[in-house]
Parts: sequence; structure tokens; C-alpha cells
Amino acid sequence: MSVPAAAGASTAPSAQPPALDGHTYLSTGATGVTLVPGSTITLTFKDGSLQASGGCNSMGGTYTLDGDQLKTGAMFMTEMACDEPLMQQDQWLAEFLSDVTVSQSGDTLTLTDGTVTLTLLDKPVPPP
Repeated sequence: MSVPAAAGASTAPSAQPPALDGHTYLSTGATGVTLVPGSTITLTFKDGSLQASGGCNSMGGTYTLDGDQLKTGAMFMTEMACDEPLMQQDQWLAEFLSDVTVSQSGDTLTLTDGTVTLTLLDKPVPPP
């Protein structure tokens, strides 16, 4: 037996946070920052962990979603020697990911800290 909605009550579903787990996203653009030409930022979400690359080193750690806020804890990072611009981009990415607003529209993921907006596209994963 269903209970009718109260007069004036909304029956629309509440906004849900993006379903990031199990997805890999590749950068397609950014505003507020210039990405190193030819580089791609990669974010992979799996089982509550985030692996990321700004074009040189790999980094990773845990992440949480609190509504539309993506937060990361301390991130580990490899220490490969790359050209200085890529190393700076890695450092910027680690700081940027620590607390950003996230939104999703179809296969497009958008992250912003209020100054920089990073746009990424879900990378299709071929079936096994």
C-alpha cells in the first residue's frame, strides 16, 4: 500500500552525488589554469581510492564525497624526474584535489575549487 504524498510535497528525487567509483576520467580542458601542452590529467576512482596523474608522477590516496564536495586525504606520490612544468602540474593537481566541488553530466565530470575548473571525460573501459 502506498501513502499519497502530502499536498505540496515534492516527489522529485533528491540530487545524488556522482557515482565515481569504477570510473577513469581523462582531462579535456581547464579554465583558470593552463595545463602543460600535450599532457593529460587522469583520475581513477576505485573502492574508495583515487589514483591520479598530472602527466609525470602517479599519486593516490583515499577520497570521500560529502554531497558535491570531493575531499582527499594525504596523497602518496611517486618521485620520477620529469620536466619542471610537469612536476609543477603534479604538485598543483595534488593540492587541487584536496577539496573541490564535483558535478557530473553524462560522461563529463567537472571539478572546481572556485578559481580553477577542470573538465574530464569518462574513459570507456573495454569489456573483458
